[in-house]
Amino acid sequence: MMTTAVLSIVAVSEPDPVEYVDIECQPAAISVDCNNVQMVPLKLKALHRSGADAALLDVFWRLHV
Repeated sequence: MMTTAVLSIVAVSEPDPVEYVDIECQPAAISVDCNNVQMVPLKLKALHRSGADAALLDVFWRLHV
């Protein structure tokens, strides 16, 4: 399985704290056994980041396989 992402870079005119939603994934790499079964559960967290501060967000995850 390959997971893809889109990266956007936006220039800002004033140095206000940057705010964005970040998705943390643990483990960083997924390993599978010989039967193609994932060895460790995947944990995802959605965080709202504002400068150096981070707050956990309540989200509904949607998975397309």
